[in-house]
Amino acid sequence: MVINGRKAINVILFIVVLLNAVQEFLYSITTAVAPLFYLTDALLILAFFFMVMTPKGNSISKLQLKAWILFLGYAMFTFVWSSRNYYDVVFRLRYFVQCVFVLYLTQRYLTDKGLKLIINMLCGIQFINMLLSFYQNRIMGLFADYCNGLFGYIGLGSGAVGIFSVALSILSIIYYLFGKWSPWRSIFVIGISAAFCAFAEVKAYYIVLLVGVVLIFVFQKRNKSSVSKDLITLFAVGLMFYLAYVILSIVFPDNLATLFSVDDYVRYDSRSAYAGRLNTIPFIFTNQFMGSIPSSLVGSGIGTNAGKYIYELGKSFGDFGFIGLLFLIFAFLSPFITYVGRKKQTAEQFFVAILSVLMIIGIDIWNVPFVRSIGVIIFFLLGIINVEWIEKNNGKENG
Repeated sequence: MVINGRKAINVILFIVVLLNAVQEFLYSITTAVAPLFYLTDALLILAFFFMVMTPKGNSISKLQLKAWILFLGYAMFTFVWSSRNYYDVVFRLRYFVQCVFVLYLTQRYLTDKGLKLIINMLCGIQFINMLLSFYQNRIMGLFADYCNGLFGYIGLGSGAVGIFSVALSILSIIYYLFGKWSPWRSIFVIGISAAFCAFAEVKAYYIVLLVGVVLIFVFQKRNKSSVSKDLITLFAVGLMFYLAYVILSIVFPDNLATLFSVDDYVRYDSRSAYAGRLNTIPFIFTNQFMGSIPSSLVGSGIGTNAGKYIYELGKSFGDFGFIGLLFLIFAFLSPFITYVGRKKQTAEQFFVAILSVLMIIGIDIWNVPFVRSIGVIIFFLLGIINVEWIEKNNGKENG
């Protein structure tokens, strides 16, 4: 029996993405499923062997992969001057390796058919997320930070909710503008994402989505769209914002003001006296590095101080310094740099370019992407740069 390595890797990617989307919810029900958290590692090791057996695949985005390998290499090198807490080093490095490897597998081996199956699955998961979040909020009466749908209800999963919803919403807009999806499907996915974030009180989603919409209209190639589609998109996004406003006004009326007032947001962010969303860099520079330029350039080393901070910007700056932070930002921006230099772009390339820019905002306001569950999903989405959503009647699908 001959095993098709590429198909096997596509199956593994499907299972890994599905597993990471639901494992936190299963863990919330019973901690007996904790071993599931290591199943991703086992599946990726299996995928490595199929990769060795399968040299042929898609062309890869060299700049993106080289940029992430550069960041990963520097992160590992900082072990030399770290506290050498092996548990924290392995814990942190594990997610880096998982994410970068999933990025490579997706770029190299994902087929058009595999893309379609996984995106359809993620849309179905988002619908379940919205229903579960409503149930967790209105029926179970949980605090907003625990109304995270399939991302679990015993831990703080707001970052996963926010970035996942942003990613699907941006994909929906771009797929509509490029003629891949009907307006109704795109509106539906954006609508359930907006409602999900309203019940989970992830207000930053609406701000990041708005930035994404602006980027789309600034960098979109007009030969792929029409003025009427642009107007429909703006109307649909505006409608979703209104829907979210209505839900928030009912569910969290006291916190709604933070969407419209900087002063109210500063008061709301109780961590503004710590390394919060608004002062991460100056706080760590002053309190961890004690104002030392050399120390702030190289950081304290992997696994040394990341555990002290909430958001990824603080974790990366604390461990890797300005140099590591520069490598991280360059890695995120690399697909956007590549996109700008191309004459012809696919919907997927445009999506990855926009999502990559939004990730710069994401690492400041959320604990993403190098965390359990959402890291693998986000890097899968960042890796779909070499495949296309193709309807059967439009041509032969790859794979």
